[in-house]
Amino acid sequence: MKTQNVKNQGFRLEAEVKPLRKTDLLEIKGREWFDKVNGNSYHCVYISINNKLVITVPFTYGYGDAYIQSATQAINDAGIVNTVVRKYWDETFKRYASDINHSRMIDRFCREAGIHCVCHIERNCKKNQLAKF
Repeated sequence: MKTQNVKNQGFRLEAEVKPLRKTDLLEIKGREWFDKVNGNSYHCVYISINNKLVITVPFTYGYGDAYIQSATQAINDAGIVNTVVRKYWDETFKRYASDINHSRMIDRFCREAGIHCVCHIERNCKKNQLAKF
């Protein structure tokens, strides 16, 4: 399957997206660049399921765990959360809607849904190391 930009969604599908199932491995990898001239941080996100890259979120403003917030939005919009794990997704995000700690939210969802999750970020990347489209 060719990569495709999902219009107005802010991410690109890299492969056929299948819904998350219990025992899947969800990997959220971020890269962060700090613009020293303007004092802003930017990130991109690579989302893999079972070691297969499925979604890329491009060059986006944000620092800290903002990459996880970008990932959760892309996961939701891409339809990866199926009816089997949807109840865990909805309950977790409803319960923690006012919590700004997105890493805690995705961790809680994955634990409750039986999905293995790994989140990590590479900091101090160069601007050209961030995905763009």
